[in-house]
Amino acid sequence: MERRSKRQHKPAIGKKSHLQLQFENAIESPGGMGKVIKLLNNASDEDIATLNELKWTPLVGIIFRLGKNTTSKGNSSSDGRRLLSLIRLVHQRGLSLNSAAIFGDHLHRPLVVSAYYGFADAVKIMIELGALPDFGDGEGRTVWFAAMENPVASGKRHRLRDCDKQTVQILIDMGVVTPSLKVWRSCQKGTICYMNGDSSRGSPLLRAISTQNTSTISLLQRLGCHITDRDYLELHRRGKVGGRKKNVFKSRMWTSDNDWTFPPTYKVATAVLQSLGLPREIYNLVKTFCGRDWFYTSRQLGMEERRKENSIMVMYTDYRHPLLGPSLFEAFGASKELSWLNKGSEETEANEQEGKSMGLKVNRSYPEAPRIKKRRKSRGARHGGQGYSLY
Repeated sequence: MERRSKRQHKPAIGKKSHLQLQFENAIESPGGMGKVIKLLNNASDEDIATLNELKWTPLVGIIFRLGKNTTSKGNSSSDGRRLLSLIRLVHQRGLSLNSAAIFGDHLHRPLVVSAYYGFADAVKIMIELGALPDFGDGEGRTVWFAAMENPVASGKRHRLRDCDKQTVQILIDMGVVTPSLKVWRSCQKGTICYMNGDSSRGSPLLRAISTQNTSTISLLQRLGCHITDRDYLELHRRGKVGGRKKNVFKSRMWTSDNDWTFPPTYKVATAVLQSLGLPREIYNLVKTFCGRDWFYTSRQLGMEERRKENSIMVMYTDYRHPLLGPSLFEAFGASKELSWLNKGSEETEANEQEGKSMGLKVNRSYPEAPRIKKRRKSRGARHGGQGYSLY
């Protein structure tokens, strides 16, 4: 019997090659940039192939080291030129620009770190040489998210530096970001960033709100970004009302996928923002994102067929609100069937009979128009603070 061929050896996860250890020692030592360049020039093709198998790059450590010299005015031109020459050499030797390295406690990518420290020219050349912009780091941050941050900002309010604004403009001009979720999904993985895409800390817009960065908020607004439901949940958790049980809203229509959590109304969304204690100028900017017209898909709005037994919308909110009022019901073609809910409470029995005759299920728990449940005051209100009855 012929003996089976041995499985091809591959480096184990977490195992470091000899060249990688040499790179790490060179980065930490004085004159690290020159030593890294010398190691790259003297490395064999087999060593380079091993680093690509490990998906490791020395660029991350060098960029972090150069980033220590960054100031509120930006980076020095000499550091930028040295970084560009190193990027070209890395690409020339065949090392992947999409590789990463663990620095500190997280996984980092050279493109994301360059955008974070405002090396705009480095970001541009790496994308031109094949670096994928939608590859995130260990925290889920892409180059678009990192470009919106200021590494030397202090205090509550952050401002983007000129080099940060230049990085953002380069990403927009190169067409590697889009505000359209449909376009992002239709593109090849990693080739384009979604502007509303979030990391473990939320979306770029949520980050701008948290740091009260008015220039970034205005920029994202002009680009078509919006506050996502996940952002609302994070804002609710951080706010004064976040210590209580999360408010859960549900809508049951004739489709099973139309089910969401906090918050479905403009009224509740603005209440959450008010509870954060944002300055007036920040609040006025953020409030413009609290629309819900983007929530329903075109497929849902275009539906004509529906099951009558599930055509009642059960929602703890006021159906007369302009964003969720009769116009919404008309869009779903259900305004006539729900008209019996629009009548006064004195006609409850007649309304129920009318609903039953139409084949609708009548929920006696909600004979009147759906609305926010009235319960006791929140904990903050009972202790003299400002409370919101959101559940």
